[in-house]
Amino acid sequence: MASVSLNKKYFPPLLPQDCEVVSNREKVLFHLNQCLSDLLNVNETEFLNVFETNRSIIQALDSFLRFQRRPFDILSNSEVNGVCSRIEAAVSIRVFRVLSRILHHTGGRSIRQHSSFLRDNCILDIPKLMDVAALYYAIYPDETSDFINKSFCICPQLVTDLYTEAPGIIQSIYDVSRECLKAIFSNLSLFVVWEYLNFLRDTCLTLLSFVDSCWPAAPLLLTARDGDLLRALCDVACRVLPLARFFILSSEENPDVSDSRGNFNFPEEFDGNWSRNGNWSRNGNWSRNG
Repeated sequence: MASVSLNKKYFPPLLPQDCEVVSNREKVLFHLNQCLSDLLNVNETEFLNVFETNRSIIQALDSFLRFQRRPFDILSNSEVNGVCSRIEAAVSIRVFRVLSRILHHTGGRSIRQHSSFLRDNCILDIPKLMDVAALYYAIYPDETSDFINKSFCICPQLVTDLYTEAPGIIQSIYDVSRECLKAIFSNLSLFVVWEYLNFLRDTCLTLLSFVDSCWPAAPLLLTARDGDLLRALCDVACRVLPLARFFILSSEENPDVSDSRGNFNFPEEFDGNWSRNGNWSRNGNWSRNG
């Protein structure tokens, strides 16, 4: 029976090292794609039973949300046009369909029981919802908004969780901003500064996607820790970015990122602003890799 095989089937996680090696990534994605396809083809009872008995499905979903490249990441031409990008698009759709199905189908449970099931099995939490927003909102805004708002309706405790998580986000922004400034004033490697900027940009775009998909989250984030999120973001905009821009434009340390005159070669997509359309980094976000 399909349910027996799925209960025992191994759903492979997408690990960071797989993301760096195209052949490894392709193998993992092909295997995961087939597993998810099989899972989506079973009935509701069998579907829920897999989540109750097979931990690898939860680990696979979690790792995909954590490490899958975001729409605002830079992709090389080979990645954009290659087999890997096509299969990861298929996997991405199936991951979202699996998450939507497990959220909306209760299997006869009450809302309270279903909420406990989702939380006890680590299927829903704030970091995962932020990952969902970062991955899917730019492509499927209505479906993503529906998913995140429905999650808060089914699991009201997530509101408290968000308020609890906010100080960690704020502190991460402060810490990385401080380290970025320290790297600039110490004249450290351009790539050290670049990594700090990647982190800050990814955090900002993740928060933006999350708030866009669930606007009631905005006041919760802004009121946490006496409004420190706004102060932290202002610090990034007013101090870190101007100094980092000057540092980058002045760098001559690497021909891949600066020309012979020390002018930084921004990717063509970069428009000079920290907007969702300025596709110039690849990095994990604060809540999952920090």
